[in-house]
Amino acid sequence: MQVINFFFLNTIHSNILSSSAGTSSAQRVVSVQPGPLVRTEGSHLTIWCNVTGYKEGVEQDFEWSMYLHTAPDREIRIVSTAQPNYAYAVYSQRVNSREIYVERLSGDSALLHITKLQAKDQGVFECYTPNTDGQYLGTYSARTNLTVIPDTLTVTSTAQSLAKVEGDMLQLSCEVSRQTSQHTHLAVGWYLRPADDAAQPRDLVTLSRDFVLRPGGPYRQRLSSGDLRLDKTSTTTYRLTIYKLQPTDQGEFYCEASEWIQDPDRSWYSMTRKQSDKTSVKVQPTDRDFSIQVNTDRRAYTAGEPLELRCTIDAQNVAERYFSVSWVFSSSSVAVVGPSAVPVLGANYVEREAAGLLTVRKESPSVHLLKLQRLTPEDAGKYICRVTEREKTPTGEFIDRSKRSRNVQIAVTPLSSNITVSLSTNSSEVMEGENILLTCSVFSTLGPLSVAWRWIDKDGTSAAEEVATVDRDGTVRPGPAYRERHSYGEVHVERVRPDTFTLSLYNAFPTDEGQYHCGVTEWLQSGNAPDWTWQEIGKKDATKTVTVKSVESSFFVSASSRTPSVTFGDSFDLQCIVKSRHNPSVPASVTWRFQAAEGDGEFRDVVTFTRDGTLQWGEKTLGLGTRTSVDRTSSNTNFRLSVTHAGRKEAGKYLCAAVLYRRNYDGTWRTIANRTSNQLGISVLQPGELCSNHACGGGGFLAFGSVLSLIPCCPGSARAAVKCLVHKWVLSVTDQWTSYLSCLPGTSQPEVRLQVEELESNITIPESGSIRLGCRIPSQSSKDSRFSVSWYVSRSESDEEDDQECVFSIGHDAVFGNGNCSPTEEPGRLQFERTASDLYGLTIQRVNPRDGGRYYCHVEEWLLNPRNEWYCLATNNSGVTIVNILEQVSTLQSVVCSNNSLFYFVFFYPFPIFGILLIAVLLVRYKSRNSNKNQEGKNGAPLLWIKEPHLSYSPTCLDPPALSLHPGSVE
Repeated sequence: MQVINFFFLNTIHSNILSSSAGTSSAQRVVSVQPGPLVRTEGSHLTIWCNVTGYKEGVEQDFEWSMYLHTAPDREIRIVSTAQPNYAYAVYSQRVNSREIYVERLSGDSALLHITKLQAKDQGVFECYTPNTDGQYLGTYSARTNLTVIPDTLTVTSTAQSLAKVEGDMLQLSCEVSRQTSQHTHLAVGWYLRPADDAAQPRDLVTLSRDFVLRPGGPYRQRLSSGDLRLDKTSTTTYRLTIYKLQPTDQGEFYCEASEWIQDPDRSWYSMTRKQSDKTSVKVQPTDRDFSIQVNTDRRAYTAGEPLELRCTIDAQNVAERYFSVSWVFSSSSVAVVGPSAVPVLGANYVEREAAGLLTVRKESPSVHLLKLQRLTPEDAGKYICRVTEREKTPTGEFIDRSKRSRNVQIAVTPLSSNITVSLSTNSSEVMEGENILLTCSVFSTLGPLSVAWRWIDKDGTSAAEEVATVDRDGTVRPGPAYRERHSYGEVHVERVRPDTFTLSLYNAFPTDEGQYHCGVTEWLQSGNAPDWTWQEIGKKDATKTVTVKSVESSFFVSASSRTPSVTFGDSFDLQCIVKSRHNPSVPASVTWRFQAAEGDGEFRDVVTFTRDGTLQWGEKTLGLGTRTSVDRTSSNTNFRLSVTHAGRKEAGKYLCAAVLYRRNYDGTWRTIANRTSNQLGISVLQPGELCSNHACGGGGFLAFGSVLSLIPCCPGSARAAVKCLVHKWVLSVTDQWTSYLSCLPGTSQPEVRLQVEELESNITIPESGSIRLGCRIPSQSSKDSRFSVSWYVSRSESDEEDDQECVFSIGHDAVFGNGNCSPTEEPGRLQFERTASDLYGLTIQRVNPRDGGRYYCHVEEWLLNPRNEWYCLATNNSGVTIVNILEQVSTLQSVVCSNNSLFYFVFFYPFPIFGILLIAVLLVRYKSRNSNKNQEGKNGAPLLWIKEPHLSYSPTCLDPPALSLHPGSVE
């Protein structure tokens, strides 16, 4: 402060003298680098000092001193240009070792250097210039403030040795960080020290303090092309990436970072600079030469076959190099594939490629494909693959180098067709109205096919007719004779696959019978685009004979009836059988016709089943009304006419007539056949016939009143001829009484030959077992006999009928429970079976002691008399089968297990009952103990009388009500 005041007073005094003298002179001004200055410990510090306003011609001296912040009034001399021993002891050693020195820039300008700044150097630096003018005027010193901060900059990169090949990629990372409170900027750069130690390091790329990416001179082009990158991947990580290494990239790579701060004069100062460890990289140069080779499966081809040529490039790092491939055929360009793999086709091959017959493709970086589909003889010749490499130099220029392969001679011989044709059909014989389906299959094809379908009659005498054709592109053209049927969809031709063709004829006519030819022609496209021509290279055909069977030839109609004679008032059925395969395209209509026995002799329509399935009744329905019903089977082969309550007017002749129709392809119908069945004579017998045990004498009469009843014949009845005259009045369906007088002959019964096997047996069956009883009939009176079989059992030793019990019975009409035999047994206990016409069997399941006894079967033989009535001809019994039932001894286990209720009562119910009782006992004891405690008073005496307890309860409280006893509540 004294020095400052001294200079200040001198300056004022000089100014006053100058003013009083009235003369003008220069005023000394000393300026120093403005502060505060911030520098890192260990860095190189420079502070400039200038002086102006002095008397010219005199060299100025500079003296540097400092003031610590802890002692701002104490001067510490550092260095002087005029006095060698100017420095104090604290700085004298550093000055003598040239760690601190003053660099004179000019006569009035100097620069203070501290090569290795220390923390104790922090303070205020003063630059003083001794007066050389003889008088004091102006300022002679200037000060600046210096702050010394620790050096926290760290630069790290893993040291390693890498071996690379030219064209490879290199990536290196560097970690740069600092810990300072000052606002500083970082500059990070990557450098390459070439393998030659004498060469200077090369600046690859630097991220400056103002965040600008600056490449080194030789690497500017590589940075702009993207082959050189510097990325800041995190807050402290800087990554260097070099694509497509070159041999000149060999050397030591390191990272260098500098920390910058901006001084008050707006200038930037690099406080510290550090380097990382070095990474040694060796780049093995690649062989820039390359060779090419064209490969193919073979050299000789047949027209129509595909050709594949592959051009293989043999070189190092093909994927990283720029190759273009040209295909040449007989000195004309086929296609050129550049580095982008986009083919450029020659003028003569554009249309061929558009048609899918030419393929140019880059299969891999080193393999290129040329594929020609459907070779033609014009494709024979020499094929060449020419490869050109475009290499980019470090200066950005391109150099082209080309090579060509050897000639590949390709021979193409004209095609001779080897196709074979096979023709098949769904059936070699079809019915009229059905479908004909022909399939023409072609084998060993190379080119497109055309097909011609033709028809020739079965004998081959007529000219062939064209049915339809299919050209190469699949267009169908029907023949002239089949054009109309094709328009209605009756003729259909289709190419289902490239080598398979079908011909379908729907609703076949007899005229469709004959030989069908499938003629196949194979074609080959020849020439060059756009002048393509089609050449026929082969033709083959196949023949198939198809027979169409006329429905008229197999169309038959017949009528039948089981009851040609019916009794007055009975029913009869008539069957009309139409033998024709049902086809919706060839339906039939069926008509029942009737000629009355008492009529005019003409047949009249009763009812008609039309071709579309509806019913049409005739104009005169014979007065049958609801007594007539008609039906038919689902196959339209059986048509039935049923008449109930037949009378005199229904007697006559019946027949059925069938008409076969054919549906034309235009939707119209035409008749193709008429058939009439045989005639059925139906006679209605007069009532009055009866079968009686009484014989009538000649001319005698039996009067039975106004109503006669028929008496069935029984075994042993008379077989003599009986002849009776019967006079009977019958009320017809038209409410008219008719008198009948008839003489009826007697009937003769056949000889009785009924025999039943009489073998006796004695069997013992355990209880719950099964009994099988058989009944065999070795002999019968007639082959038309039917049997009624019953099984009886006698529980006692006597054979009296009262003791016999019917077990099971089946009548001659196959009805179970015939007669009075209607036993009530459990379902499924009795099982009946008839294993043969003369062998019956009965099985009794789950027998019990009551089933024991003497069993036999009773057989009745029944026959049908001429009046369609069943009568009993004879009876017989089988031998006796004695059945003994072995009773089971009852045990406690069997008794309990056989009864479900007893089983549950013994083994299930006791446990829950005992559990409930136990819980009840425990609850009673628990409640009794609680009640004893509550009844004890203060002295242990029980409370015998309790008044109403006082109940405290608040409706707004969530706690349960409190029950309390108050004085006076106990008497």
